[in-house]
Amino acid sequence: MRTPASLVASAAASLLALAAVGCTTDPGIAGPPHDDAGITPMGDAGPTPVDANLPPGEPTYYGMVDDILAEHCWGCHSDVGGGIAPYNLDTYESASMHAPLIAAYTQSRRMPPFFAVNDGTCQTFEDHGRWLSDTDIAILGQWNANGAPMGTMTTPPTVMTPPTIDAPDVTITMPQPFTPQMRGTDPNEFRCFVVDPGVTTDQFITAYEVRPGNALVVHHVIVFEPESDADATTAAGMENADGRPGYPCSGGTIVPSHPVALWAPGGHRTDYPATTGLALPAGRRLIIQIHYNLTNDPAQDMSDTTSIRFETTATVARPASMLLLSQSTLALPPHLASTTSAPRSFRSPGAGTLWGVFPHMHTAGRQLGLTLTHGSTTSCIADVERWDFNWQQAYFYTTPISVASGDRVTITCEFNTMTRDATTTYGEGTEDEMCLSFFYVTAP
Repeated sequence: MRTPASLVASAAASLLALAAVGCTTDPGIAGPPHDDAGITPMGDAGPTPVDANLPPGEPTYYGMVDDILAEHCWGCHSDVGGGIAPYNLDTYESASMHAPLIAAYTQSRRMPPFFAVNDGTCQTFEDHGRWLSDTDIAILGQWNANGAPMGTMTTPPTVMTPPTIDAPDVTITMPQPFTPQMRGTDPNEFRCFVVDPGVTTDQFITAYEVRPGNALVVHHVIVFEPESDADATTAAGMENADGRPGYPCSGGTIVPSHPVALWAPGGHRTDYPATTGLALPAGRRLIIQIHYNLTNDPAQDMSDTTSIRFETTATVARPASMLLLSQSTLALPPHLASTTSAPRSFRSPGAGTLWGVFPHMHTAGRQLGLTLTHGSTTSCIADVERWDFNWQQAYFYTTPISVASGDRVTITCEFNTMTRDATTTYGEGTEDEMCLSFFYVTAP
């Protein structure tokens, strides 16, 4: 499965810096949303969800609720998981205090942050830890409605340690510590660092783990592979031009490149689908792009030395690549609660296998849909029904999708421009918009 030449060129130029997680932000939207934003603690949970499969007996924290929170929430709401969330939920005291918020946000599926429909109506995806079953949601809602009873602790709650790469084949680290700086009142800074992974023979990346050096300021991380050794040399030549490590890169890496790893708050180890991997050529330097956000206490140490760990192998059965589909002719009128982009499609000139998608919009985005048309049949391949700029991720299918020659892939996006006073067009800044997705694909 390959895009037409024009889309391949667009992919090389636009890159995932515009697509995955790291576009220019403004102080009003930077950082993961606080889970209690806009919720009145005792009033907004709504009706208790009803589920015919609700287990018998009163839900209590110990023995029922703690297991759900450990599996689905502690990755962010616990110091064990990195503490990215504004409060922990790994004790009865903290969880019961936030029971109304837990009920409200899980019922609305704002939390855990997994925004693609994953109930089988439009495919199913890996990373089940971020998708609660209806029964889980019913338990949390009933627990809150009953006053958050504690129950009896018979055994300590299970700590679900986030998956890690403890014995990496390749590790890349920023060459030296970097301290981001405010730009006027804008707390966001994008910086690129060129690093040598020390790979002496061609490899394939099969898994990665981003380890932020300073969780207070590291907001997003993307690792790019330059398209050629010459592109890597060009990037290296831009470093330290302003007297600081790395080089500014708010619009992407500047040189032609493609993503091989991406991280957003709450992310841990990521495994590419079994038997697949992304090529890592021998001797090719990589570019680490980091979005820094300085909304935390400025009195604290802001310096960062982020590293990324990779698992690699010499061969894979199915070498993968990233392809791009983008609707770049956006003209969104202002003051509309809902306005939809014109669909944009490409036809596959050959057969292939689609393993996952990397959707992207900006802050006016509300919903992103991807469909596959085979003959006279059109099926949903991804429905990000509640887009959230602050929680972006890749979605890998539990069952990969076969694509035949001539099949058409289409993207459509919905936006809310109520707060905009002028027409919004396609562009890199947050005040602009995007409607695109990368695709993780292999040969059949």
